[in-house]
Amino acid sequence: MKRIFFFLLFLADCTGCGEQGMAKADEWSLQINSTSIHHGECEIKCNQDNRGLGIQRDHIENGVIKTLTVGTLINSINDRSYYAGGAYKYQRGPLSAGVFGGLVYYKSDKLNLWPALLPIASLNFKHFGINALYIPTLRKDAPSALFFQLVVKL
Repeated sequence: MKRIFFFLLFLADCTGCGEQGMAKADEWSLQINSTSIHHGECEIKCNQDNRGLGIQRDHIENGVIKTLTVGTLINSINDRSYYAGGAYKYQRGPLSAGVFGGLVYYKSDKLNLWPALLPIASLNFKHFGINALYIPTLRKDAPSALFFQLVVKL
């Protein structure tokens, strides 16, 4: 976690924020799914290394960012998850916040396709960005978590 913090400070110092950090109209990005921080006790061994990749397309108009995204990652219970959806965020300078809605699927002995409606916040730099999503408790043995993505503009 300390490495991520110092990496973010480096990016902020090197690329600056402000107008440079604002999303451009119709912008493609690569999502690098990275880590989650769980709140509370995990009855199972929670995986916090949530590696995976996704694609994100942003469209900005009048301070509103509309995002479409699709991707995959290893979730907190060590299963491969797939997601698809969109976000609606209000932007002010390099910061944006809003809601992500979509579907998440992971293979299991039963159907595990569930709708997601999650709060999302983003911090945008010139060439990179960071998404943070809050994931509520979905199973009694795995607590809520903050999930982070590094977003690299293409």
